[in-house]
Amino acid sequence: EALLGDLCALADIGSLAKGARMQSPITLVVINNDGGGIFEFLPQANPQRVDPAVFEKLIVAPHGQSIGPVAAAFGIESATVTSLDELAALVAAPPTTTRMVEIHTKRTDGPEIRVAMIASVAAAAGLG
Repeated sequence: EALLGDLCALADIGSLAKGARMQSPITLVVINNDGGGIFEFLPQANPQRVDPAVFEKLIVAPHGQSIGPVAAAFGIESATVTSLDELAALVAAPPTTTRMVEIHTKRTDGPEIRVAMIASVAAAAGLG
């Protein structure tokens, strides 16, 4: 299993072509918060340091896209889930092919949601 953000998935689209042809199937879990939500925790997110419009456009880089159709274009099975329980259930089922599971969150959600997702994926994958 791999857990990655939406900007990471979009920035490395070429890896999806490789992932679709992997001998050992894997599950890619994508946290889609319409941009670099992790950057909300950097000092640059402080409006006293960086103009919020500049931060939004150049650092967070919202894209308005779902990643599932991109994965499907490479022949990767994809699913979108709306809860941690759904996420855990999909990750717990062994993949028969490379697949992508996308979960949408709000960029302004705190780090707690990321910690919960990591724990959920790890536990479901038998790593936690």
